[in-house]
Amino acid sequence: MISTIMLLIVVVVVGILFYRVMVGFFVPLFLAVLLVVIFRPIHEWMGQRLGRPRAAALATTSAILLVVLLPTLLTISIAAAQATRSLSRVNYNSVALAVQRTRQQLGLEIDNIAPFLRVRQVVESFGEIPDLAPAKQLKAAEDRFREFEQQLRTLEQDFAPLSDDQAHAFAETAAALDQLKADVAVLAADQAAEQAAEQAATTGGGLLPPGRAPPAIAADPSAAADPSAAAAPSAAADPEPEPTTATEEHFLDGEVELEDPDASETLDAPEAAAPVDYRSPVERFQRTLVQLDDHTRELTTLLLGGTLSSQLKLWANPTDEDISRWIQQGQLYLQSRLLLVTSATGEFLVQTLIGLGILILAVYFFLVDGPGMVRTLMRLSPLDDRYEQELLMEFDRTSRAVVLATVLSALAQGILATFGYYVAGLESIVLLFLITTFMALIPFLGAAAVWLPCVLWLGLVQERWTAAIALAVYGLFVVSAIDNVIKVFVLHGRSQLHPLLALLSVLGGVQVFGPIGVLVGPMVVVFLQTTLEILNQELIQLRTGVSDEEAMVLATTGGRAKGSPVDEAATDNSSSTGSPSKNRSRQARRKGR
Repeated sequence: MISTIMLLIVVVVVGILFYRVMVGFFVPLFLAVLLVVIFRPIHEWMGQRLGRPRAAALATTSAILLVVLLPTLLTISIAAAQATRSLSRVNYNSVALAVQRTRQQLGLEIDNIAPFLRVRQVVESFGEIPDLAPAKQLKAAEDRFREFEQQLRTLEQDFAPLSDDQAHAFAETAAALDQLKADVAVLAADQAAEQAAEQAATTGGGLLPPGRAPPAIAADPSAAADPSAAAAPSAAADPEPEPTTATEEHFLDGEVELEDPDASETLDAPEAAAPVDYRSPVERFQRTLVQLDDHTRELTTLLLGGTLSSQLKLWANPTDEDISRWIQQGQLYLQSRLLLVTSATGEFLVQTLIGLGILILAVYFFLVDGPGMVRTLMRLSPLDDRYEQELLMEFDRTSRAVVLATVLSALAQGILATFGYYVAGLESIVLLFLITTFMALIPFLGAAAVWLPCVLWLGLVQERWTAAIALAVYGLFVVSAIDNVIKVFVLHGRSQLHPLLALLSVLGGVQVFGPIGVLVGPMVVVFLQTTLEILNQELIQLRTGVSDEEAMVLATTGGRAKGSPVDEAATDNSSSTGSPSKNRSRQARRKGR
């Protein structure tokens, strides 16, 4: 028992090491297995003609190299070179012209986008005011207020005459701006008072009573420069009302007004006292800033024709800085990856050559010694031979049907779409062929993910609507329709994966295994389905005690044939409430009778 456990531990450890050694060669080995399965009929035909297994394997490997591998490498190299050349020709003028033509065709152009963008920038800059020093807050706020009012006047002139809703939105925005001015004055005075109190405490002067500004505030240069600030000392010097605090002053239209509820009640007794706002100056400022931001967004929406229209117009009218930044980021992102493909030296070339060599050798040896390898694996596997045969048959069926149908369909769509690109006058057709073929492998997206943007480019940017409409009709009724024709012809009615499951398997496979995951993902799902069916057969045998063939019938059909032994056993099992052993005893007694 102990030796068996130790042997299992050794097998697990060695298996982990074997996986770490071989994981780097997963892609070429997997591709080699696929190619061997797909080209097996050709290999058998060559074996009959040549009469020698090694010569037939060498001939089949050479055919695979000439028909599949070399054209694929050549296509990838040309496509990468075209992509690099296209990126090198992208500049600010070409992108700006394309964006301008697109928004003109779609009716999304704004004559003057600068005021909208500047208003948004100024509103965002208001949030920096509380972080500034008290002596700089009023000056920074005045500059921003002046800029904001100037941009509002520009918008009002550009969109004159205004509708009633637009005029009301302008009025609300101006009122929110006036309130923000008042809150900035209160915030500056409050923070100045706190700073003076802290300075007095650190110099030994002690803390001042809460709510009373220190004498240093009167000598503040900003307060002295503002003649309206003289109203505060005169009010504070009045012995009748209670002394006001710095947080109870508001800056409205350039003058300071008192908002002391007690003072207002004393001056005007018949009117009700104003409610006291116990929020801190920072909270008042932030709430008013949020209100100003909401009014600004509402004003932008009304001026640009609605919520969706405003968002599309703002997105379709980027600034010069935005276009330059997009071009720079796109070139850096794509060129860094395309150089890996077009580079003739370095690590990429070494890895490519090693992978290609392993692929060719694996194809040759799988063709020569494939049956012997399969028999060895079946002998070492703990599964029953019938289950191993079922897995091998499922792999062969999946490779020939699903994978072959998918690849042939993608190639056909790529070739047909490339012909359409050439007739429409598009450039870099080899690059478009490669992208179209790859996208055709992905369910729900397909070749339309490539030819549809080409249609939009022809119509919106190049303003060639005849070619755009012709390519759209050709892509819809020829390119995308050929997928159903080829898959039906290759699959011959055999079951396929559910479309949603196929999409998830492809996307998940690409995320885990890279581009080869387009083929690996669906095959993993098929193998999972097969292993679950095998497990279902075992459970049916344990539950009903039927033979292997009958269990396979139940597992594959999901039902039972009327009057058959399977039906009788399943009926006994479903009607019985006893254990499986009792059910098997009942079946044995029935057979004895």
